[in-house]
Amino acid sequence: MRSLAIIIALAALSCAPPAGAPGRHAAADTTTSAPRAAGSISTIALSGQGTAIALTPDGRRALVTTIRGVLVVDLDAGRVATTIDAGDTPQAIAIDAQGRYAWIADFLSRSVIALDVGANAVAGRIPLAEPRRAVLTPAIALGPDGGRVYVLDTADEDLVVIDTASRRVVRDQYLDLHPGAVAVAPDGRVAYVAGCRLSCIDGDLLVVDAATAAVTRRIHLPSAPYALVLTPDGRRAYVAHGRDASVSIVDLANDTVRSAAVDPHPVAAGRDVGSSLTLSRTSVWRLTDLSKHEPLPVATAR
Repeated sequence: MRSLAIIIALAALSCAPPAGAPGRHAAADTTTSAPRAAGSISTIALSGQGTAIALTPDGRRALVTTIRGVLVVDLDAGRVATTIDAGDTPQAIAIDAQGRYAWIADFLSRSVIALDVGANAVAGRIPLAEPRRAVLTPAIALGPDGGRVYVLDTADEDLVVIDTASRRVVRDQYLDLHPGAVAVAPDGRVAYVAGCRLSCIDGDLLVVDAATAAVTRRIHLPSAPYALVLTPDGRRAYVAHGRDASVSIVDLANDTVRSAAVDPHPVAAGRDVGSSLTLSRTSVWRLTDLSKHEPLPVATAR
């Protein structure tokens, strides 16, 4: 319940895009167990508009990127413990499996920030390119061993791969679409990028060789993607579509796509061990049973 509480608090403050930023929000990924029925919801007030969230491996803290910095939320105490000045507009965040470092994509400065989670301080900054307006907001994901960071540079429409030890860019792959979300398979061999082309009437899910960053195949999506999450076994991808209020369920073994209707404007997706979560602009969480692909109501923030 801890994870749901903070994510819904984030959603309540994320209904409008940041000043100068496109109207899209990053995926909120939670790996803690969530109940399959409605329950009590507690709200933690944030001091700025939230754009993304990540939980520490022990589940005791949440790091929330906002237009005012990164908020460190003490989930046991139910309050914001501190705020870290981490750049112009931190937009997306991922924490490594050891909970030592968080990696943040900054929207305006087009840079990646390494954050020392224990010290609550910036440990390094990796510039991607000169600041320039992007079509979609950036996204970020870590490989399972924490050795590589996969960042979407949405101004140049590139997938940028960073070695976390040297903090250097090792791959920079043009994608030929507006990238919007990224995820890495549990075995670390494949990355997935969801995006759209031109006016974003529909979309594509790109299958990328994680070692070379080369695109190996494309899976057509029925609408522009807002968020992407993989099942723990890496067999399926769930893609949230805000325009037509749906989630695509992609079988990655045979590239087939099914759709499930959800509440209007889903803007984020996450998962626990046995479920997929979708967040809508109305602050309603829905849990999708992975075996039946049926959306079930979980809770509503009022």
